[in-house]
Amino acid sequence: MKKIKVGIVGYGRIAQTHADAWRNTPEVELVAVADSSEEARKKAAEAGLSAYESVEELIAGSQVDAISICTPPSTHLKISLAALERGVSVLCEKPSTVDAAATERLVEAVRKSRAVFQMATKFRHVPEIRTARELIANGDIGDVMHFQIEFAGKADMAQRWNSNPALSGGGVIIDNGSHALDLVEFLFGSPVSVHTHQLSPSNLLNVEDNARLDVATAGGTRGEIVLSWKAQPTSDFYITVHGTQGTIAIGWKASFFSWINAAPVQIGSGYDKNGAHVSMTTAFRDMMWGVSNGWITPEECLVNSASIDASYRSLAMGGRSAVEGFSSAAKAA
Repeated sequence: MKKIKVGIVGYGRIAQTHADAWRNTPEVELVAVADSSEEARKKAAEAGLSAYESVEELIAGSQVDAISICTPPSTHLKISLAALERGVSVLCEKPSTVDAAATERLVEAVRKSRAVFQMATKFRHVPEIRTARELIANGDIGDVMHFQIEFAGKADMAQRWNSNPALSGGGVIIDNGSHALDLVEFLFGSPVSVHTHQLSPSNLLNVEDNARLDVATAGGTRGEIVLSWKAQPTSDFYITVHGTQGTIAIGWKASFFSWINAAPVQIGSGYDKNGAHVSMTTAFRDMMWGVSNGWITPEECLVNSASIDASYRSLAMGGRSAVEGFSSAAKAA
């Protein structure tokens, strides 16, 4: 198989995780970085990487086969289009774009390009989450009665781009909520409606820093997503699934499955961020080689964007909002 040359666009916090993952993926060579910051380019050069100001310069100068996009969400569409139009494949940090309308444009570009596109939904590559999906699909916990997903923890976002809506597209909902809503899609099926509640007003940021989402899926499953940059998590488990015959608890340190009135059985040793990213970059390499179909479809990217849109509509109007906002043609892409 051909060795793949990769570049990274945006050399900030999450880019370091992408860089480490690419370096630990066999038959992949990380060769270049693009960033508008002179300081970031200097840091990349010190790491032995060619450094450019723009994605166009990176592609022309390094002739990469693929890029990781690690920039703020407001830039994702423009950078993705620039790469796809040149036949360069894209691994894009979540969310794929800032809204469903922009994601429609992205999906159309993916359909026209010979390159591939995947959103970096790292949690799909966590082994115990894949195990949970199999247990749910096989009916091992019976019918799912309720789920809870919690991504919470104190984080000072005041000096980060995440708190600038012009760059981020929103606050904790578009940030952590993108992962949470993707997990709903992956484990239970497409969300069809959302009722968003802000847990308490933010006095410091221009975006929401906490929210609770009551989510309903196409299959009738209902559950709750709790998101916060200001509160500590309520437990060590970030996903809990209650079924008529048992429970699954996916945790940061360990994960368990138990039937009713039976002792829990451990199904995972905890969240490994670096391991999840290496699994993801390896899967992306295999997709480029044509030996894998990838892990997320264009339709699922659209549903994710539309679910985020619905969450913000609900927050604004104070009621339940349907997941909509993209054409049936785009959804079928």
